[in-house]
Amino acid sequence: AVSRTMDAADRTFSELVRHKRVKEISMRDALLAQEKGDISEITPAVLDAAGQLYEQRFYNEFGDLDLKRDAFTNNEFLEVTYRTELEGAAKAFSAMIEQIPWIKSYFRFIRSGINGLKVKTQNMPLLAGMLKKERDIFFAKPGQLDNVKKYGIDNDWDLERMKARQVSRQAVGMGLTYVAVQKFLGGGLWGNGPNV
Repeated sequence: AVSRTMDAADRTFSELVRHKRVKEISMRDALLAQEKGDISEITPAVLDAAGQLYEQRFYNEFGDLDLKRDAFTNNEFLEVTYRTELEGAAKAFSAMIEQIPWIKSYFRFIRSGINGLKVKTQNMPLLAGMLKKERDIFFAKPGQLDNVKKYGIDNDWDLERMKARQVSRQAVGMGLTYVAVQKFLGGGLWGNGPNV
């Protein structure tokens, strides 16, 4: 029952990530077409037509959904489901745990835990700079995408979006931290929650 639930969650997330990507691409293509003068107005029919062109990329010859056909979408799916491959010290720790049978059962979902920590750190003010992915994206320049291709970013448009996502995550993180600090300094936040 647990594996069926997890499989259903994976299918749901894959559909959501695919749908989001198709909507983004169709809106981008429609805006570019309007800018060139190919269309005069962006309507739901125009967006549906643009989405249909791109959506075919996600299905293999048997009609099954395959996110690996689009690197950016697959990377987002792996991130949201905490399945990104481990690197560096985390990979070495995971390999060490795999070698010790009596401790292995206590660390069954080590990759999920580490990836969950990474996803949460991306939203933390300043701490996000500790993550290699965040630094690679921040310092990447349009036209020089060699360091970010492993994250599925293979064009300047995706790089621009990821940089905007970084800025928005930091802004929200800073805002929430600022509110919490002000509440604490004003005596309205203590160990058992807010003191109204």
